[in-house]
Amino acid sequence: GNAKDESGNGHDGEVKGSVLIQDRHSTADSAYEFTSEGVSHISIPKSDTLRPQKMTLNAWVYLSQEGADERFNILFKEESVQLAIDNTGKLQKVKNFVGLNTGGVGRWKNLEYMGRFPAGEWFMYTATYDGATMRQHLNSQEICSGRFTGAVFYENSHKYPFLIGSIQSSRGNL
Repeated sequence: GNAKDESGNGHDGEVKGSVLIQDRHSTADSAYEFTSEGVSHISIPKSDTLRPQKMTLNAWVYLSQEGADERFNILFKEESVQLAIDNTGKLQKVKNFVGLNTGGVGRWKNLEYMGRFPAGEWFMYTATYDGATMRQHLNSQEICSGRFTGAVFYENSHKYPFLIGSIQSSRGNL
């Protein structure tokens, strides 16, 4: 396993505090585990080519703990785009969401799915945005959708890397 960009676009990631583990096919050292708040993630350097207006965000996810007070950012670009899991239901309603920023700090349009995601098994979590509709999929099945119009905000995104696997709590693994 590695954090190399297989597309050929040169968006190789830098692994920070994450360790290689067994993937969903039981292949050793083929998936990354993210375990520590703000420390464990993959950082993709800033790039003007990572500013899409239409997108598919996709990840295979294994939650080691269900119901703990965690929010997991699966994919995250500060002030622009996020795909997150908040399975807790303790601090607020359970909500798993894709968010697109529409114009600056605090101006997010979120598509929320209020169901719980499974713990202790691999699942595929996908979000798409085609310029008019956001959709979320769990294991290739659409679980929610919503209309969204307007451009995704990237004005300040040149300041931030694209992150994979960031945890916003010190408990639980992703």
